Amino acid sequence: GRPVLLFFESISQVKEFDNFARSVLNCITLTEENDSSAVKTRVIQATEPQKVTVTTKAFSRGVEFVVGGRITKEAGGLHIIQTYVSDHGAEEVQIMSRTARKG
Repeated sequence: GRPVLLFFESISQVKEFDNFARSVLNCITLTEENDSSAVKTRVIQATEPQKVTVTTKAFSRGVEFVVGGRITKEAGGLHIIQTYVSDHGAEEVQIMSRTARKG
């Protein structure tokens, strides 16, 4: 029941994974190509139970993914998967810290 954030290095990798994932998972994409309204909506949706959000490293900094739902909290909170090795330690820390915010 946990929501999952999958961080990819590039938009092309997100698109490639999304082509596969749509047939199997309840997923949404969140990239720099989305307009501001879509970004706002998808950031909120990303923490809903059983939602898989496929996104780029651009969203690892400066975006708050707030877990507020009881079902998500009881399932263990937001699950983060980083699919690449960061070139910058700060980026790695930002992605890892997504699991420690807001309880």
